[in-house]
Amino acid sequence: MDRMLRAVRSWLCHDRAASVATVAVFCLGVAVTQSASADAPVLTLLVDSGMFGKQVQLTPNSVSSSGTGTYYGSVIGPSDVWSLDYNLLANGGPTTAWNQGSFTFRNLAETVLDFHITLVMPLSSTGAMNGFYNGSLGGALIANANGGQFTSLAGLPLYQSSANGNSVAALFNSPLSITRLTAGSSSIGYQSFGGTSPTLPGPEFMTNISYQLHFSLTGGDTVVFTAALGGLGTPVPAPGAFALLGVAAVTGLGRRRRATKTIPRRT
Repeated sequence: MDRMLRAVRSWLCHDRAASVATVAVFCLGVAVTQSASADAPVLTLLVDSGMFGKQVQLTPNSVSSSGTGTYYGSVIGPSDVWSLDYNLLANGGPTTAWNQGSFTFRNLAETVLDFHITLVMPLSSTGAMNGFYNGSLGGALIANANGGQFTSLAGLPLYQSSANGNSVAALFNSPLSITRLTAGSSSIGYQSFGGTSPTLPGPEFMTNISYQLHFSLTGGDTVVFTAALGGLGTPVPAPGAFALLGVAAVTGLGRRRRATKTIPRRT
């Protein structure tokens, strides 16, 4: 710390305007680093199937030393029309957030029904952040002895991600239909966006990130989803910081020009 203070004093003595700008940016970086603690948030899970919808809050069953929460359990829909088993991981902080895991969803009714599954993860950012995102979806239809069918809903992607209620990216935009005539499992495929770390620019990283799954499933059959969504927030520098940097740049340019004028020419 003494060495750091001496360095700051040296900068101030050498060039006050440039030093103020440098220290301002340096302090901004320190603040972000110190506040970037991880957390296992409470997730919101919503299943909508018309009059048989349900919303539940998911608290972590356990939390690792790094703040990653593990969530697992089961949810039964009204009138036993559907059931859902979940096994998820989630971790969030002021500048990062991600969740991933699986859903095993069963249509317990005797008829084909449309379903919408939403998973919402709150963010703990404290200011305006530029947002970058990534996500993925895969899965399989598991049909009973009579066979079964899984389809995406007309006019909707199978997977739609959002940040603060604003669209980020969609997966399986084209109509998807998987049919089995016998008991067994059939893959629905796999798609992703944003790479292995969040790189797709999107809405501000501010309030929450979420994704929705829209699909139709035949009665007595099961679909398994493996889904993920991540976000990264990069601080937006305050206008004052840009102004200080501009002053430092102009001051430095003026000093270089004066120094150039005082150099005598050789004869």
